[in-house]
Amino acid sequence: MTPRALSTAFCAALAFIGLGACSAVPDLPGRDDPAIAEADYPGFLTIGQLRAVTATDPAQGTEAAAPVETRAAALQARAQRLKTAPVVDDEARTRLDAATTPD
Repeated sequence: MTPRALSTAFCAALAFIGLGACSAVPDLPGRDDPAIAEADYPGFLTIGQLRAVTATDPAQGTEAAAPVETRAAALQARAQRLKTAPVVDDEARTRLDAATTPD
């Protein structure tokens, strides 16, 4: 592809992107409601709240909580490994000491 053709294609792409950016914002119901704008963000749910998603189907809450509990256990195990593992192994420590020792 020649530089001129590439330049033309680039300009055409920019024109299409620009035209797409000029579209009108759809009128969504409730978008201008001040109560929505001033409402608090929803809070986080605890594992117990996830388990009790519905009173009629507690299995649904248990299904929702299972992946969260699994991920939490994996993250806690990883944190424990990171706490006990050395940051710099012996070989790297020797190289660092040698590199920072004055001659």
